Parts: sequence; structure tokens; C-alpha cells
Amino acid sequence: TVDLTLALAAITALELTCWLSPGLSNRERTATAIAAILCGAPIAVRGVWPGSALVFSMAVVTVSMPFGGQLLSNNNAYVIPPLLLGYSAGAGLEGRRSTVALILGLALGWAWALLPGPDGSTTGVGQSALALFFATLLLVPTWLIGRYVRLHRHRTSAFDALAARAAAEKDSHDAAAIAAERARIGSELQDIIAHSISAMVIQAGSARLLLRTDPERAPDAI
Repeated sequence: TVDLTLALAAITALELTCWLSPGLSNRERTATAIAAILCGAPIAVRGVWPGSALVFSMAVVTVSMPFGGQLLSNNNAYVIPPLLLGYSAGAGLEGRRSTVALILGLALGWAWALLPGPDGSTTGVGQSALALFFATLLLVPTWLIGRYVRLHRHRTSAFDALAARAAAEKDSHDAAAIAAERARIGSELQDIIAHSISAMVIQAGSARLLLRTDPERAPDAI
């Protein structure tokens, strides 16, 4: 539900940016509006397919450019999907799969930076380098933040599991110690009772003998 809400909010922001931006031709505005929906929609599934969502969104950015799409043309609402999906790829995937998703996303971002415009025009070396840096800046920092968050979660889970295991071992040790102490007390009680019964049996036997030989001492034994 949260991801779907974020996706709808991102698409709304992209569409408002598209239709309120001046200087766009009808072709560019239409291509950008369609691409904005496709670019923001993967946010809804970033929790299930974080890597695929990032790659698909960046592919939309790259493919739409020759048709007049203006996604990532400047640092406005168009940067929302790459930022969110870069973080999700870092936080939601294992190390190797997360790295592959980042590399594919960067490759598509760099392709967008080097592709010619809809009219076939190309940019200079300086502008291309700036576009490459911009595409990298969109994905790498948020991906690193996602990796840090994932590592922190794993460490927290490991510590929680370790604490739970230590508590269970302590409870088991305490239960074993209590059982051993009960067994020791029971053994001592058995020894005391056995000794007392043995003494009573001996005294009773002695009294029986005294009744025959020395009746006056028999009451003391009894």
C-alpha cells in the first residue's frame, strides 16, 4: 500500500512537471507524459522486484529520449523514480544481485547521457561528461545508502538472534542447575531418612534382645 501510494504520488509529480514545464513541443510533452507513467509505475513493485523496477524505469528514460521524452532533462521531479529505485535496489537485494541491478541501471543512465536528441543533435564533450556524472549521482549515493541500511538490518537481526539464543541458553542452564540442586537435596534427604530408619531398626532390634537379657534397659532403647 505504501509503495502504491508513493508510485501514484511520483507519477502525479512527474505529470505536473511535464504539463507545467514551458518550452516543450506537443510531441515532446506527449512522449514525456507517457514515459512519466511508465517510469514511475515500477515504484509500486519495488518491494517485490527492486532490481527489475530500477532497470525498467531507467530503460523507459533511455528509450523515450529519441521520441522526445524529457525525463531527467533537469533536476526536478523527474529524479524521483531513480532516487527511490536506486535505494530499493541497494536495500532489497543480496550483494551480487544488487550490484548487477546498479550496473544495469548505470549503463542505461549513461546511454541516456550519450544518446542524441530527437532531432539527431549531439551534445559536446563537456555536456556529455556532465550528463554522465548526473546519471551516476542519481543512482550510486542512494544505492550506497540502501546497502548500508540492509547491512544495518542484518546486523540488528543477528544481534537479536544472538540475544535470544543467549537468553535461551541461560534459561536452559538455570533449569539444569535447579534440577541438579533438587537431585542433590533429594539424595541428601534419602540418606538422612535411610540413616534414621536404620537407627530405628537397630534400636528396635536391640530393645527386643534386651527384653530377654536385661528388661530394665529395654525402655531406653525403645
